[in-house]
Amino acid sequence: MNINSLRMTLLIVGVTLLAIAMFANVNLYVSLASSPVDKANWAIMGFAFDVAKVMLLIICGVLWSVYRKPFAALFSFLFWLVLTGISLWTLFGYTSKVTQESERQAAIESMGYKSSQASLENSEKRLSELAAVAAIDSNALQAKFDSLNQRKQAAEADLNACPRNYLTKCVNPAKAKLEAIQRDLAPIALQMGQVNEYRGLEKTKIGAIESSRLALSNGASDDVLHPMFGNSSIVLNDIFNISVTGRQLKVWFLAISAFLCELLASFLLLIVATIGGRNLHTVQGLQQVSESGAGGINHQSHATSGIGLEAVATVPK
Repeated sequence: MNINSLRMTLLIVGVTLLAIAMFANVNLYVSLASSPVDKANWAIMGFAFDVAKVMLLIICGVLWSVYRKPFAALFSFLFWLVLTGISLWTLFGYTSKVTQESERQAAIESMGYKSSQASLENSEKRLSELAAVAAIDSNALQAKFDSLNQRKQAAEADLNACPRNYLTKCVNPAKAKLEAIQRDLAPIALQMGQVNEYRGLEKTKIGAIESSRLALSNGASDDVLHPMFGNSSIVLNDIFNISVTGRQLKVWFLAISAFLCELLASFLLLIVATIGGRNLHTVQGLQQVSESGAGGINHQSHATSGIGLEAVATVPK
């Protein structure tokens, strides 16, 4: 493989990695805004940063290898370093956002989330059916229920105290009194049951909302992580005795991937720019040597011609 083929291969790989990084950066900048105008402004800014970053890298290589301007090359390198840091940060943010969306989708499809949503839907449906219960004064209803219940207990005690043969004077009146109290108590007891059911449903609804929120949160559980991170955590813990969670491995994996994609693209393009600059410098040197060689030959021919003319002039007539 000659130097031109190597340079072309490095250029293709570098441009590919750069295109991936640029797409990720623009995507993240767009996600920071809400309105279309703001999204467009952020996208243009992110794209301009990446283009400036590439141009500064090429300028740095050319200034160093062709024009031999180390201070100017260092100045370009410092600007490139700042833009590369921003690009690396946004690339890490993009990979984090993508994996979080993937985990969120996995959480939505999990049985725990589906169970929480089903419980939430059932609770809301039953609460809508018991909407009238929400307006009831539960304290007043409880006081009325307790009062009737005490009267019921007293009526039951009176009925039990009646002699069995005193039907007309004691048993029957006591039964009638107890039945009247029970008729008054029945709707109150029904309302009390509905109030208690309503309160229980509200607690169930709150619990289902909290369970759904935890299932969708990024740090809720390692169950929604990609199996690679969980299995890698097990290997590190069992073989190398390194205590690390799958979520920590995910963060490091994303950071290292973003770092390699960004820095490798810049490094390859720098090599391409350096090779191109040296080739240009070599060609210019060859041209200068060629021009100086041609000038020497012309000078020699002119000198030879002058010597010949002088010889002719000195020949005796």
